[in-house]
Amino acid sequence: ADWNGHYSPEEKAHCTHCGRRFVLDRLATHTEICKRVYKRTRKVYDSAQKRAKGTDLENYQCSHKVQPIPRGDWKRKHESFMRMLHAAQQAELAVYRRRKAAQPLPPADGLPLDLRQCPHCSRRFPPTIAL
Repeated sequence: ADWNGHYSPEEKAHCTHCGRRFVLDRLATHTEICKRVYKRTRKVYDSAQKRAKGTDLENYQCSHKVQPIPRGDWKRKHESFMRMLHAAQQAELAVYRRRKAAQPLPPADGLPLDLRQCPHCSRRFPPTIAL
């Protein structure tokens, strides 16, 4: 058999489980091992739980997994925030240069409607924070 530039001149075949290539006489042995390895699933290791085991902290840990908060439309909020900052900067420059009286800031058009305005400072907060 002529060697065609590959590492092994012997014929190779793919493993059905992992897709790696093996020489034919080693493929059967690998397949048996690979079948056992890919059949089992590994449990996710929780280091916080293991660290707290046997301490007082174990009584205070919650047993359920916390679901991540969906990201939503962060890009639209960011662009609206940047426009609002730019408008405030321009108003401040106008006052500083005494060109004309400062005009009120344009409304933040892209802010979500679920924000509630504070009666004391007029800032807007999410409903979970606003009281």
